[in-house]
Amino acid sequence: MIYTTELSHEGHSRRFILGEAPLGGWELRVEEDQAVVSRVRYTDWHRVERALGAIARRVSELEAGGWTIANRSSLIAHRSSLITNRYPSTTLRVVPSNVEGRIVESELSIQGFGISD
Repeated sequence: MIYTTELSHEGHSRRFILGEAPLGGWELRVEEDQAVVSRVRYTDWHRVERALGAIARRVSELEAGGWTIANRSSLIAHRSSLITNRYPSTTLRVVPSNVEGRIVESELSIQGFGISD
């Protein structure tokens, strides 16, 4: 899994899960009380970033409604360590993005290597 956020409220749960799709690209799955209510496959990372922004907004809405984060994990930051280990001369920084007043780390900038991810 690349990203997972699970929230709980009054015995109910919501999970937002982003992982690699079996046939390439990424799959975003939304679960409510263990049932999959949405499953989308993306082949363009920029669309994944937009979807993560929408998830961040939805998580904020749920928190405002009394939901609490039960579990959150992200390997997006782990990607940066994999790149710097392979290309030691690169400098990576996570650029915070403002999503409706909330700072979300969603952009990975690779400097010194001539690409941006």
